[in-house]
Amino acid sequence: MSVTDPLIKELKGHVLEATKASANGTLTDTQSFLLPMCQVLEEIFRKGMNNQVHSAFGITRRDYWAWINKTFQTSEGLNSSFKRTVEFVSSNQCVATPQGRGRLFIRAALKAKCLHVPVETIVRMKCNEGLYDESSIIGDEILGEIFLSLLYQCSHLNFDLKIENASFLDETWQLPIYEEYELVPCMDLGVYLGHVSGRAVVVRVEDGSVAAEDNKIEVGDVIDEAFGICINGWRRGRVTSLLRQKKGLPVSLKVIKGHYPNGSVFPGVVPLLRRLHLDIESLQEQYREAALVESQETSLSTSHIGGQTVYYLGSVSVGSCGDVSQIEHAVMAVSSQNRQSVAVNLITGEIGVQTLLKTNRKMILSHSYTEISSCGRRNDMPEYFAYIAGDTSCTISSHFTCYVFKGSTTEQVVRHGEAASSDTKAVKAFVKKFDELALQEGYSPQRCFKITKRTNLTLRQFWKDHFDIVMPKNHRSSLAGGFEGFPKGQAEDEAENFDDPEPTAQSKVAEIVTLATNMGLEVDEADINKLIEEHQEELTMDDLKELEAMHLDVVQEEYSSGKGE
Repeated sequence: MSVTDPLIKELKGHVLEATKASANGTLTDTQSFLLPMCQVLEEIFRKGMNNQVHSAFGITRRDYWAWINKTFQTSEGLNSSFKRTVEFVSSNQCVATPQGRGRLFIRAALKAKCLHVPVETIVRMKCNEGLYDESSIIGDEILGEIFLSLLYQCSHLNFDLKIENASFLDETWQLPIYEEYELVPCMDLGVYLGHVSGRAVVVRVEDGSVAAEDNKIEVGDVIDEAFGICINGWRRGRVTSLLRQKKGLPVSLKVIKGHYPNGSVFPGVVPLLRRLHLDIESLQEQYREAALVESQETSLSTSHIGGQTVYYLGSVSVGSCGDVSQIEHAVMAVSSQNRQSVAVNLITGEIGVQTLLKTNRKMILSHSYTEISSCGRRNDMPEYFAYIAGDTSCTISSHFTCYVFKGSTTEQVVRHGEAASSDTKAVKAFVKKFDELALQEGYSPQRCFKITKRTNLTLRQFWKDHFDIVMPKNHRSSLAGGFEGFPKGQAEDEAENFDDPEPTAQSKVAEIVTLATNMGLEVDEADINKLIEEHQEELTMDDLKELEAMHLDVVQEEYSSGKGE
């Protein structure tokens, strides 16, 4: 028998390429040689394998994963990394077939540097037991040694592969783009799911919703995990139930994108999209347009250094309470210590706030909007501002820290205070509405900060409770979102419904108008009727009384302070 084989020759080329690439760092899924290398490895594992097994049910076929798993179960003294890898693959819920598990094993074993272990049991320990015939590579004495030496070389390379990206290995070696997101705590993400072949496919995304921000979730995407739980194979309704159980927590998702960065559709989702009667050509066009826009925006953003230059003074613990009333004392505590300030770039982005040193752009602080509980400043020290963040999501955090900054102008202070008080794409809408509405209606930025300080409201609560009646619906909905079902008329067995209760506030128009008038807003009954038709949250008399009482408290405090003067 010849001691050469085209598969061995091809594998040598890929291993050589991997060795050269490893000189520049770890090897990732973006490496062009990785996919053909894995395909060749699978072909070698399958070549000459006796895959027919006689059983009480007749002749059945087995794949290479069967003997690898059996080796783990029957052999002693094997490499611990190999054992952990087999256990991981065996328990993984994202793959369901022997082919999928075999492919996941190859990827996981490359990362764990243990792919040579099961081959050693056959080549060196002579445990073939009829698994491979004479036409195989692994069963041949010389070719087996050559193959094993190549696997030894692979064990010296650092593969940093995203092995959780495994849901389509049952069907294809081609990997999709795999993204992880953490969205704000909400009950309505604005996503419509279609369930087909055990997968939750996004068939519609509401404009202005949490999921729609920056095209995080798009039509054609597949939700792979929610809150760290694989939902592959789940039936309709379980995702909604999971969201209700996790109410109040940040929504963590792992998403299989339906397209690649260049806009081309991921082949694995094409059969799913067809079964859901989605127009693939139209989606392809949308993906490519979005990719073009993103490419242009990236080109523009890379030519500018973002963020506003301010000065960071330091931080102080404020204990278990993170409301805005803590800011006044925290600012005084930090400023009185005469700490040396540091020039920084404060960047208020779409999902959080980052602080970078002005000198070398090194990040010294980073907080998502889900962690920030409040922000504001002292009226007697307008150049200082601060925000308070918890050690985890502010809704469940038990410890909060206040971070204090100094701006060069009051306008700069107010701008950062506004941006740090929200947590979605509505940041931009808030700043714009603050200028257009608050100033127009007599609510200066200073007065808004004063109200939030006196009533223990965060600016986000102030916006929601005091300006909600004049904000567009899509901006309100971006603060609260969940998995929703198909619109009425779609097949119920393909949709997952998550409907909010219908509004029941028609009888409270007069009270709302009165409240708005007391706040100095020009609102009539027609405005309120239009709002109620769109509003998704039930308004109760207790809610209105609470808002009105809150306003009266502010008026009384202002009257008392004026009288004292």
